[in-house]
Amino acid sequence: MGISSSSVRVNVTTQSITYVSEGVVDLFEAIITKLGLSTKYTEEHRDALLSGFTTWLREESLEEVYLVVEEASGRVWGLGELRIDYLLQGQTADFYDDLEAARYAAAKLGVPPTGVTYRIIAVTSAGASAVSGWNGTTEPSTSGMTRSRVGGAVGAPAIEASLALWRRA
Repeated sequence: MGISSSSVRVNVTTQSITYVSEGVVDLFEAIITKLGLSTKYTEEHRDALLSGFTTWLREESLEEVYLVVEEASGRVWGLGELRIDYLLQGQTADFYDDLEAARYAAAKLGVPPTGVTYRIIAVTSAGASAVSGWNGTTEPSTSGMTRSRVGGAVGAPAIEASLALWRRA
């Protein structure tokens, strides 16, 4: 008789999905505030942001989420990148967020130039559900930028999101 092994995904609970969805928005708001920008956009679009994150986390199609800070010319000034990991059976994470680490890392980006704006982009796998309030777009260019890994930023049982920040070299 042989021994076999297989990986089985943990069912992602509603509580974990809600916690991580709200944590992503809170994390980006912490970065936005630290950069001296207004959170008006995230406040006005919170329902659409949470609807998208919740839908895509439930179907495990959310791969990455970007906070893109752009100069008036459209050039990316700075970028927050969250990579989503769905944990396998036997891997667990407690409920956590690390807003202080995000603020600390954001401070290292410096002061953005006058007139910057920001947007939030979600990268999903093929076949992800369409969500009202979200439109197709392309991933931002990181050409000429340097990536700094911050580490685990928000997580719950079965889901973790790791943060990295990009800045101009």
